[in-house]
Amino acid sequence: MTLVAAAGRLERVESIEALWAGITDALAPLGFAFFTYLTARSNGAPPFLRTNMPSVYNAFEANADPFLNWCCDSYEPSYTGIAFIDDYPEISGTERAFMEAAAEVGFRSGLAVPVRLEGAAEAGGFNLGTRMSKELFLDQVAPNAEVVQLFCLLMHRRIEELSRRARAEGRGSGDYLNGASASQMASRMSQLSPREREILFLLSRGLSRKECARLLQISPNTASDYIKSLYRKLDVSNRVEAVQALMATGTTMEV
Repeated sequence: MTLVAAAGRLERVESIEALWAGITDALAPLGFAFFTYLTARSNGAPPFLRTNMPSVYNAFEANADPFLNWCCDSYEPSYTGIAFIDDYPEISGTERAFMEAAAEVGFRSGLAVPVRLEGAAEAGGFNLGTRMSKELFLDQVAPNAEVVQLFCLLMHRRIEELSRRARAEGRGSGDYLNGASASQMASRMSQLSPREREILFLLSRGLSRKECARLLQISPNTASDYIKSLYRKLDVSNRVEAVQALMATGTTMEV
């Protein structure tokens, strides 16, 4: 099963426990063996943590995870783990010890997928680890970074939906994109034409421009025009930001 198909199935899961199991099962065939979903709140509240490396987080505070300090300044995926430690020359002693502890349980190389940025109400996302060397990771895992990122963004949205339901607090997601609140982004979303909404839905499922065109029986150039138009209306510059805008509004789209 592809990640796109798995995402569609997991959007119908009704518990975080079942969702988490489905996420790890879907990502394992790509070589991932270690899974952490971590969001830390700026108000000092306990972080939201799901991981299969509990021994590491028992030894260190979750807020000491270098993922939060080094990988959440943009929505672009980055590489993590002891194999990539030279990419972070200013890392603190505690952060280095954290990465060494993760390496002891097998996490040597990984892909960080932020879904919340530093400076917002919360920061964090997914940190997915492998047992691979740096060279093997770059050869076998890194080429799949874009589709893994889209999968994680969709799963983040579902985690948030189920978490809000469980907490029964009735609050919004608190996500911001390009300085826009969720309500502002919802207003922008309402400006999309039916065809633009269809294409945004397909993009969120990981389809390429050509695949969107083929499915909707339009030319690739026409699909490009629709994509450029929806980017302009949403004030985003790429597919990931467009999907993040969709998630920020909590919109459910069907075709």
